[in-house]
Amino acid sequence: MEAQEVSIRLSDGCQLAADIYLPPEERDELEIVKKFPVILAQTPYGKSGLAVLADYFVRAGYALVLVDVRGRYDSEGEFNFVTQEEEDGPEIVAWITRQDWYDKNAGIGLLGISYLLTAGLSAAARCEAVKTLVNVGGVADFYQLAYRGGALSLHHALPWSIIVSYSPQPDLGEINWSRVFRTLPLEKCAAEAGYPTEIWRQICQHPVRDDYWESKDLSSYLSEIELPALHFSGWYDITLGTTLDIFLAFQQHSSREQHLYLGPWSHNGILTDQVCLPEGQQRTSESGINPAVRAIAWYDIWLKGEAERREIFRQDGVINLYDTGRGRWVRGKKWPPAGYYKKRLYLAPEGFLQKEKTEEANSASFNHDPQNPVPARGGSLWEFPQAGLRPGPLDQRPLQEREDIISFATERLESEITLAGPVQLKLFASLSAETGDWVVKLLDITPEGRRIWLSDGILRSHFSTGFRPISCREPGKTTEYLIELQPLCHTLKPGHRLGIAISGSAYPKWDRNLHMVDSQLHSLTAESQLERCLQTIFLGGKYSSCLEFRARN
Repeated sequence: MEAQEVSIRLSDGCQLAADIYLPPEERDELEIVKKFPVILAQTPYGKSGLAVLADYFVRAGYALVLVDVRGRYDSEGEFNFVTQEEEDGPEIVAWITRQDWYDKNAGIGLLGISYLLTAGLSAAARCEAVKTLVNVGGVADFYQLAYRGGALSLHHALPWSIIVSYSPQPDLGEINWSRVFRTLPLEKCAAEAGYPTEIWRQICQHPVRDDYWESKDLSSYLSEIELPALHFSGWYDITLGTTLDIFLAFQQHSSREQHLYLGPWSHNGILTDQVCLPEGQQRTSESGINPAVRAIAWYDIWLKGEAERREIFRQDGVINLYDTGRGRWVRGKKWPPAGYYKKRLYLAPEGFLQKEKTEEANSASFNHDPQNPVPARGGSLWEFPQAGLRPGPLDQRPLQEREDIISFATERLESEITLAGPVQLKLFASLSAETGDWVVKLLDITPEGRRIWLSDGILRSHFSTGFRPISCREPGKTTEYLIELQPLCHTLKPGHRLGIAISGSAYPKWDRNLHMVDSQLHSLTAESQLERCLQTIFLGGKYSSCLEFRARN
């Protein structure tokens, strides 16, 4: 399907490159230009990469407008990510409304895939022509994507900063990522890859939420958007948390219809319904929700007025969660899901996870060595096969023999239990260094011994809430930490055990903790200078570490 290549002139004179795809019947028998509802997508990744969307939307009767954002690919200007979209987005919408093929009675639907959602937020809030949007792994607050629990999302932030700094984007497969990820200081990683970038330098220069990140946060628009919207993310999606936050803001501030779908998807596989399943598990008829089919039906309802298309949503809930244990969808009306009750399990000696608190004080320790970090294996990773990173519910047994991981597990379950909603670990612990990381993985341990990834989280010890730093704790002092894991929906079957694994790293998902605050991101530090950190977990008495979650039998 061929596109019309056009330029969109902005008020400051900058010309944005756009591809316009119109349905083949763009003129009637009298050669009068027909008018169409519009789907708009603004991308920093090259509009030609989205041409495949024409097969979905143009054939369904929509005009598809794909725009290279300012400073990317064929568009003029300098790319100032996020910040520039506040003014550019509404001007793009205004340009569309002046075209003779635009149907003002139908309006515009935004397609917000990842950064594409960021680019459209201000237009969604400020432009009456925008009637609806579809949020697919969207981001409003970029600090939450770059850092989690105070730790840098190295495996995504570094290649992403390179991708959006060069047009066309470099071939990531030609880079030795094993060497690049280990480069110290981290600021030099992009240069070591052969693609120095100011974006990466700024990300490293701003490890805490400050004015730089405030300029990359469009969350304030969420309370102003009064639109019906679909929201999609996956349990193995790096933007699960940001997508959920956007949905909750819409649900709180908008009176319009909202639907959330959290499925067995990774970040790049949502719209094409590429699922991540445990080894040996097959898709069933109960596991299928196709995001692309629902997106088109949604646009048909709100842009074409086709009320009969509502039928596909009548079987859905406001909240639609894929149960990764049962392989089927659970539907509800709110988040966290109703009917799931707060539970608590205590970490106990000998690796037990139990309902009762241990009265006698005890502890367990491991040494974290930044020269030999615990590797990330599966889970919510950005698909990065060039670096050997694959998302999904991978078996964690290959890591089990490491001495720098402490594991706890329940007894075998006599009846099934379903966990749904947020998870957190309240941890009482100490460090022999001024800083360290606490990485927690939640596991489904099968009768055969497989240790299936369910969720994880990290907290860098000198961060109190994940983005505001606190003063470093005195080495050896017992401190209470609250580590937030990503939410989940999973049923553990009889005979299975619920487990957790605690370590000091998940590399290169997050950057290594070097155990020296001042050297973490900027100072030149040789590998040979890195020292180990003794990390101690307290298990009983007044320091009773515990796992908190929501569940029902």
